[in-house]
Amino acid sequence: MCLPALATLLEATPYPLLAVMVRLRGGQVPRNLPKAELVPLALRTLGDSDALRALLETLSPAERTVLEDLVSAGGRLPRYHVARRHGDFRPFRPWRAGSPARPWEQPASPTERLYFLGLIFWERDSRDLLVPAEWLSVYPAPARAPAGAFPPLPSTPAPAGVHDLVQLLALLIAAPPRLAHGRWLPPTLLREWGGLCSAPPAQPETAGELRAPRRRFLHYLADATGLVAPVGSQLAVTPAGWAWLAASPALQWATLWPAFADPDPELWAAFRLPAYRLEITPTLHRALVRELAQAATEAETLGSAAVLAARLLARDPTPRSALGRAAWEPERQLTEALVALLEGPLTTLGVVAAAPGASELWLTEGGRYLLQLGPPPELAVPAPFHLGPDLRFTPPALPLAPLALATLALCGGRQDSGAYRITQASWGRALHRGESCAALLTRLHAAADRPLTGAEVALLEGWAREADRMCIRRLTVLEVTDPEILARLQAQRRGRRLVLGSLGPRAVAVDEGKLGLLVRRLAAQEGQPPRMELPPDPAPSPPLGERDDAAWLWLAARVYRDLGAVLPLPARLPHELLEQLAAPLTPGALAAVEAAAQRVREALQAALEGRSAFPVWSRPTLTVEEGLALIEEALAAGQALEMTYYTAGRDETTRRVVEPYRLERRSTRHGEEVYLVGFCQRAQAERVFRVDRIRTLALVPRASESRGAEDDVRGM
Repeated sequence: MCLPALATLLEATPYPLLAVMVRLRGGQVPRNLPKAELVPLALRTLGDSDALRALLETLSPAERTVLEDLVSAGGRLPRYHVARRHGDFRPFRPWRAGSPARPWEQPASPTERLYFLGLIFWERDSRDLLVPAEWLSVYPAPARAPAGAFPPLPSTPAPAGVHDLVQLLALLIAAPPRLAHGRWLPPTLLREWGGLCSAPPAQPETAGELRAPRRRFLHYLADATGLVAPVGSQLAVTPAGWAWLAASPALQWATLWPAFADPDPELWAAFRLPAYRLEITPTLHRALVRELAQAATEAETLGSAAVLAARLLARDPTPRSALGRAAWEPERQLTEALVALLEGPLTTLGVVAAAPGASELWLTEGGRYLLQLGPPPELAVPAPFHLGPDLRFTPPALPLAPLALATLALCGGRQDSGAYRITQASWGRALHRGESCAALLTRLHAAADRPLTGAEVALLEGWAREADRMCIRRLTVLEVTDPEILARLQAQRRGRRLVLGSLGPRAVAVDEGKLGLLVRRLAAQEGQPPRMELPPDPAPSPPLGERDDAAWLWLAARVYRDLGAVLPLPARLPHELLEQLAAPLTPGALAAVEAAAQRVREALQAALEGRSAFPVWSRPTLTVEEGLALIEEALAAGQALEMTYYTAGRDETTRRVVEPYRLERRSTRHGEEVYLVGFCQRAQAERVFRVDRIRTLALVPRASESRGAEDDVRGM
């Protein structure tokens, strides 16, 4: 809103007040002077620039502060805002009984003295206190802070809000909680999270999120940006959350910013965040973002939160317009809302900060980056965790590496000292939630300040094998009294496809999804159909191609998760998502898709045998140099190789004979690796083997030479 000129303000001033202003400024007002002549007299008296500068020099510090606030706000502030900070003024109404006779002789506040001196004016329509447009450049401006007076960032190397949000995701990864009333974090988790925050909460023993505004806002950020999502009744970290944990600090910051700059009003109101009752959340936030960007180009400091809010309302009419005319005390409501946003969410995000014990705000380097006024801030590189004895990972000083913290929360247990210790139980729990041993070893290697020793790797691999010793799953079993029935069934390829595995000489596990085909085949083979003793499903179980979307989604998610055994996945699926997808499936349908997933997994293992993006963690007994020398010797002599080979995808060691074709060097994420391409007699197909996974190697005659030698013996 534009500032009026001095002449316009004088014309709108009541006659008695105008006469008082002229007399206090040294002028003489004749008796019965018409207002048409009083206004030019007041304009000459008050408009004298030399007299104005002399008067400004005589003002008290409190009076100069009032003018500085007005100048900082662009020359206009709501009257209630000035009154709340500096005191109000008493209107001069001598015709009313009870009105002070001469209030300028003993002013009740600095505001009142400036008002009667004619240095500030009250605009009745807008109810603002303002200064004439031509005096704005003459009045004292707020002193700028010297360069370097404020630190460029908050006290922590990264925003405290980002650190605290990482801690929340780590807690959710360790144990997804059940939400209270479908939205709020349970009190136990809320208290544990408060103990891990960068600053202790004001109410550490609070019973709910509604009494923890800072943590409630961080929970909103995680929800609004898709870092977490409810899976059933639990709150789990999404694939987007895992990608956010692996991102750079500046990108993490930028990902959270749109949730404030352009919020979803329904979600903002659902979390009961500041000013949600005004129902103008997007308009108010956009106006505040514009004001921050403009204020950052005008001064090094933003002023106090109240001054910044008043300046915004004076410059930008959109919040008032959006609030409507029926609102009660709109300026007061908007000012309180803007102050709450500045001192709450924006401070938590690290966009603005205040020096300890001071009310002046400044825009941080991160805030300038988010407002597109500067480059990304240079944040400290997180230090790795210290790996001590007994697989104990001690966190370094701030900042923490988010992905390392999430990995340790997944496969370790947090102790009272803050360290994470991996035990057999915690390791098995992570594997049972769909993690692969090779992927976890790779992430632990990146999280620690030293490489894992051979003994530590062997211990973790042993725990992984122990975790797979027992498994509970649904099976459909075919039992026979005569083992020859099973032999006849599996004599042909089509019959073998119906069998998942042998459970003994008289029982096999069969594919639930192909029961109809199995019954028809047994009826044709044995002359009569088998007896059915399956429990009835709540709904009929159609073939896999006709099942609902949940079965297909479960199968796709399970195959995707199984790929994590041979390559780093771009995003991790929550184990709770698979459980939610399986919930609506009937036992028969679930058994069918589990069988389909097993077939896909076996096909992948066969196709990717010898290929893995993870480094080898089992220590070979044969060095790469020794293996290459023997392979080159076999290629030159035309001999085969008998080897003991470690397959990372299945985490097993096998013995096989390979006829070598060639050596290939391929680039991987961990550098260049050497592969042996050859014909595997065990698989009866061409296979590729990583040389660093060959544990033992020996030269043997080729199979064709052995058969030729046997024929020669028979011929003799």
